[in-house]
Amino acid sequence: MNLGIILRLNSREIFKYSLLVGILATFIDAVIAHGIWRGTDPYWTYWVTNVFLFSTVFSIGATFWGVGLRQGLVLSFFSAWAFAFYYDYFAPLGLPQESWWLESRDLWTAGFVTCYLVVLAGYLISLWMWLRIKARKESSELSTLATCEHVEILRFTVIASLAVLIVDGLITQGLLFRHFPGVTFYFQRFLLSYIVLYFWTVYIGFEKQGIFSSAFLLSLIWTGYSMYLGPVDLPLSPPRYLNYIPLWLKVFPGSFLSIFTGIFILSRLIPQKKPNSVVLISAVFVSIIALGNPLFASEGLFASAAASGSGSSYFGADPYNLKIVQPMIGSIKLQVNDIGNRESQVKNNDKVNIVSNFMAGNSAYRVVITRAMPRHPLGTYPVWMGVAFNPKIHGMTGIGTSKLPEIIPEIAVWGWAEVWKDGKLISKMVPAQVTVIAKGATKGITLEVGAEEKDLVGDPAGYIHVRWPKVSSVNLPVIAIYSREMGGWIVLIAINLAFLWLIIDSPYRIKKKGFTRKQVKAR
Repeated sequence: MNLGIILRLNSREIFKYSLLVGILATFIDAVIAHGIWRGTDPYWTYWVTNVFLFSTVFSIGATFWGVGLRQGLVLSFFSAWAFAFYYDYFAPLGLPQESWWLESRDLWTAGFVTCYLVVLAGYLISLWMWLRIKARKESSELSTLATCEHVEILRFTVIASLAVLIVDGLITQGLLFRHFPGVTFYFQRFLLSYIVLYFWTVYIGFEKQGIFSSAFLLSLIWTGYSMYLGPVDLPLSPPRYLNYIPLWLKVFPGSFLSIFTGIFILSRLIPQKKPNSVVLISAVFVSIIALGNPLFASEGLFASAAASGSGSSYFGADPYNLKIVQPMIGSIKLQVNDIGNRESQVKNNDKVNIVSNFMAGNSAYRVVITRAMPRHPLGTYPVWMGVAFNPKIHGMTGIGTSKLPEIIPEIAVWGWAEVWKDGKLISKMVPAQVTVIAKGATKGITLEVGAEEKDLVGDPAGYIHVRWPKVSSVNLPVIAIYSREMGGWIVLIAINLAFLWLIIDSPYRIKKKGFTRKQVKAR
């Protein structure tokens, strides 16, 4: 297909097409960008806003410039810019439950590239679906199923949905997991499969492109549903959500292979154009290898740090008055694992192990933190399920206290502490915060226990606030973070290239229907 080909749509078609782009771009953002690249859940206000934001940009663009590949490349850039501008100046993430602002890197550099690829993927998928649906409406080459009675379509959809579930039970659950995910799991997947396959049967078809695209998108829907909404083990056991490794190294490739296999076998029974098995099997193999690369495999992000020697202990009526200080000597060691930030304690719980022993004010203290704090006790600000890397806190950020200057610690931990004073346990569960800054003027490890509300029972001050100015060791998950980001970019680029190829290689090319190179008027 030539890049200059333009589809001129009427007002109704512009609305439908723009809304489709907004929904699919937001879907790709949720599953790929936040599922692989970011590993966070910015909450539902973000998703709803993005649908309207992307749809608005593309409706304006389609009105003046039409729809085509060249338009998609340009309008995706403007959509990414509008996204970055909006979340930089107008709105934080996490609303209405929490509130935090994205960093510049997540908006204008690496995040900008990710957003561009996300929106472009949504646009290309929408363009391919739009061209295919329109061409099939005007073609005598409609699939046999699409011209059948409603009952025939219903029967095929039910059979296909059951078939892909059976194959998935054998491949994904039987071979990869070796675990029965529960009756609720299969019921939810049947509902998802039925709607998607019914739509595909009526509008897209199951020829070469139809099988590949349906398997790919339905497997993404399955994976995204398991990531955000659908736990396993219900109804007989407590709900359990799958994390990064099982989702992307088992669920997605297993689902893709299962759906492809089930639909491929059924499509051979339909008296229509037979699929190209060599191309499709090659696509399956490449997809599984790309997503199964162990370079991107990491169940959580591990980090550790330690400090020892002399430091400062702050005391007085105000826990954050750094002018009232006394000497302190001791040590602190921490090991943390950031499992994820998907806005639910059921979905993920960060792991922390922090031990500190020190002498301050003629007393010996021991602080142990083994339970992460998934939410702030009063809901005042987000704590990212207990562990965060490079967050902006204090100052005017709205996170922490405004009495201290803004800092960006490499590691920030919120947890529940057990505190001993002079060998006596004085608190079994008190809020605590630890920050690690490895370099710069404010470098050091800071431990705060009960500082915000002064609720450390058993200590006259009601809190602990100590700091070691020298960090003896720090290990950050830099490689793991960049590997995940690389994996997200590879998948996004692969999606864009795959659907660009589907558009170019489509048996329903625009020029085949007598449309001109420069302009195509929708009927």
